[in-house]
Amino acid sequence: MAVIGILELPGVTRERYEELTRGVAPGGPSDGVLYHACGPAERGWKIIDVWKSERHFQRFVDERFVPALRRQGFPGTVRREVVTAHHAGTVQR
Repeated sequence: MAVIGILELPGVTRERYEELTRGVAPGGPSDGVLYHACGPAERGWKIIDVWKSERHFQRFVDERFVPALRRQGFPGTVRREVVTAHHAGTVQR
């Protein structure tokens, strides 16, 4: 079942996010990600992705995202949240 994965990065700017993405996905998109969106949040940067499953999301965060943060010296912790998607796909008109 598809899930919505939300990551919040306190104190991160657009420029720092761009640096981070070069270290996270040098080989292209991660297995299981269906849709990616991100932007500035109240206190930093927010990433909202749709994933094939929670397992795909958690594996990405634990094996690629957090290690890239640490390698690049990003401050603080990442807040993560998973929401079961009621609908994931194109908008019906």
